[in-house]
Amino acid sequence: MKKLKYLLVMLFITSAVYSQNVKITDFQVPISKARKLLLSGFHNWSQTGDSVTTNEFRVDGAFTQFYSSLPYAWNISVNAFTNKKFGDTTRVGYIAAADIRKYFSNTKGFFGFAALTSNFLKQREFGQENQPEVDVVGGVGYGRFIDATAMFKAIRIDQELRRAGITRAYMPKATMLRIAEIIDRESEFIDRYKDVYEGRIIEEISKEVLNSGVTKSDKIDAFGFFRIRQVLSGANQFIAQRFYGGDVRVGVGYELLTRNKELKRGAATLNLLGRYSYPIDLKQQINVSAAANTPLDSSSFKLVEGTGTVDYSYTLTNKIQFIAGYDVNFKRLNSIRNISIADQRAFAGVRFYLENYISLALTGSYDKPHQSEKRLASNISLVYTVF
Repeated sequence: MKKLKYLLVMLFITSAVYSQNVKITDFQVPISKARKLLLSGFHNWSQTGDSVTTNEFRVDGAFTQFYSSLPYAWNISVNAFTNKKFGDTTRVGYIAAADIRKYFSNTKGFFGFAALTSNFLKQREFGQENQPEVDVVGGVGYGRFIDATAMFKAIRIDQELRRAGITRAYMPKATMLRIAEIIDRESEFIDRYKDVYEGRIIEEISKEVLNSGVTKSDKIDAFGFFRIRQVLSGANQFIAQRFYGGDVRVGVGYELLTRNKELKRGAATLNLLGRYSYPIDLKQQINVSAAANTPLDSSSFKLVEGTGTVDYSYTLTNKIQFIAGYDVNFKRLNSIRNISIADQRAFAGVRFYLENYISLALTGSYDKPHQSEKRLASNISLVYTVF
């Protein structure tokens, strides 16, 4: 019990000792946008005598793009892979999702939405090649989900400049918000200034730093420019994405394409979705999401499918990050006989920043599939952040 109290106190201190004059949740820029592309892969090979016993490779890619404004918002995510095992065919697959939201007023209130999800796994089924599976859903919702990574970078710049002795105190809240706005306009700078956009962003940030009234000199030297650039580019450190807020949605979904032409499309479904994110402090982030659906026919609320995800990250140092999470897939098959099944997975691991946007991830997982043996697994992977 004493250890638990000590842990809670330490977490409180970690959150409370937040000397800057702003929090990530102060970020209220009307337009917020971001994108990210990650590539990772591995190759395993072994030989016994003159015989190859293992020859396996896998390459994964993940792309996300996010845009949010007062009138509307949209986001896209794609996760794709290709892999091949010894003596087996090469497999290719993807999971993709996209949605758009149009708000009824310039607030965090009600909105209409439309979404599309698709997945594909190249294999033969029923004597035919599989095709992409496509589902659509539309309806109404409430809330707003905000990408505040620009505020995270602004706070990190504030820390780095003070640590380097360029500023004698943390910058005022108004200055920090203006710096975050500049960082959030990166796409605008790219369109306007092309290959010199990064220098223009640093120039604008430096003006705000000098106008803050806390600098030790009347100019920012090359070392100060270097510190700002390191944060903006994520060089030699983790710059984790930060989100806050959430939304809930209810809508009607329909299956446009099944994974194979031999399969018939099911009935329309009633869908309920929700997500919530909160940056506990500069180092910690928690994300929660859930979704459930039931057919709009005679089996309504008797047959239910759902998923839930919780993930947590803690940045121990600029180059070491702890991650953990839990996923569950749930199905209720018969309400009268109370038959339900669930597949569960928990994972935890550590990411190490190596060099030039390359990181090493060590992850362990525990899987408990329905009516299957429990499974423990570990994974080592290299991740390259393209942008």
